[in-house]
Amino acid sequence: MYGAINQCLGGSASCVNVTDGLNRQLQQGCGDPNETAFQVDTTTFSIAANNAEARLYVTWKGSDQNYHARRIACYHLYDPRQYAEFRQCVHNIVDWGTSTRLVQIQTALDLLREQEEPSSSRAKRRKTPAFAGRHG
Repeated sequence: MYGAINQCLGGSASCVNVTDGLNRQLQQGCGDPNETAFQVDTTTFSIAANNAEARLYVTWKGSDQNYHARRIACYHLYDPRQYAEFRQCVHNIVDWGTSTRLVQIQTALDLLREQEEPSSSRAKRRKTPAFAGRHG
């Protein structure tokens, strides 16, 4: 199980690192170093499991610029009540990841794309109606 935990936390730290890199790009593209740019939450969840138990972890980058990881819970998978709790927890994390988290990432990528486009291209794209060029 310790090997699985190490892999789990290493993968989670990599995800935090990627998100932190995205946040740095957003801040650099902001233009004003004193202004706080849009930031994506660096929180990631991970699971280390075997046939008897599942351990749920959360990893994030704190305001102190350090990476933090905590075990949230340990579920005994042979216990029907704990298995159901684990399943519900995973379901909630997936819901968060496909809604709130996904919207944050999409917003960040849109902002980066806008930062990289020349201002004339942005203005032209905004003036072009969504149906332009389509024939009925």
